Amino acid sequence: MTTIKVTALVASAAFVVATPAEAQAPVLSPRYVEVDGWAVRVLTLGLDDRASGEPVFVLQSGGGASLETWPPSLLRNIAALAPVVAYDRPGLGLSQFYGQDPSPQRVAAHLTALLEVLGVGPPYILVGHSWGGPLILYFAAQHSQDISGLVYIDPSLPNQDRLPTDSAERATVVAQIESFRERAGPGVRASYDYWLTPPDERAVPANPDVPTAAVLGTLLGSDVPVSERAAMQESQERRVEETRTWLQDVDPLHFVVAPHVGHFVHRDDPDLAAEAIRQVFNWAHRRP
Repeated sequence: MTTIKVTALVASAAFVVATPAEAQAPVLSPRYVEVDGWAVRVLTLGLDDRASGEPVFVLQSGGGASLETWPPSLLRNIAALAPVVAYDRPGLGLSQFYGQDPSPQRVAAHLTALLEVLGVGPPYILVGHSWGGPLILYFAAQHSQDISGLVYIDPSLPNQDRLPTDSAERATVVAQIESFRERAGPGVRASYDYWLTPPDERAVPANPDVPTAAVLGTLLGSDVPVSERAAMQESQERRVEETRTWLQDVDPLHFVVAPHVGHFVHRDDPDLAAEAIRQVFNWAHRRP
């Protein structure tokens, strides 16, 4: 494999160093691999000891988040169950941007190539937060026979229409999204393009027939004005029902609504996220 110069990135490569009290816990230290000529920062746990047929947890962060979005306690917790792969998508964190808008289909193709470089074959249990929710769904659609389970952590709904029906309001929201898109980095712009595309034009895959979990955080931030809290709470309740409806054909389904945590469920309560992942892992192991 061709050596890639990542000298400027090495200073941030150390994610977490174990303290003396954690000496028995695995040290979390990302590394760099080359995928199609570009440097990708990846964190793996437990791959060297992977048993034959054992699933691998593959984690997709939300929006513009890097792999640091996953708390060390969560990573170590689930790594006790099965190996883990987390990474910075192109243009995010410290991974190089590969020059193409990362649509869900391109992200899936890139992840496929990354797993090949790592020598990590199926089966996979996919974990996606926020925008990572649609991303794991599209990857599952491309690898339907390779997926043992899906875990959605406060996901964006891939079939959701975020634009108002009123033409004037719609124009205002479109202008806002386009403004956000222009200011966003290259690794994030495709997500704005996705929400500007009508739902019936997105080619949203069907939910795969695998064990699935969804954990939604409904806590409103302290920065939400009192005058807006009632409307925001109603919006949260609609989102919960829309998510439940979207996943109504999934069996088995672990569905949790957590009013004590916000959008970053896995950071607010790592144990809650880990329990959802553990539930899907256990179901996957019981399947024939």
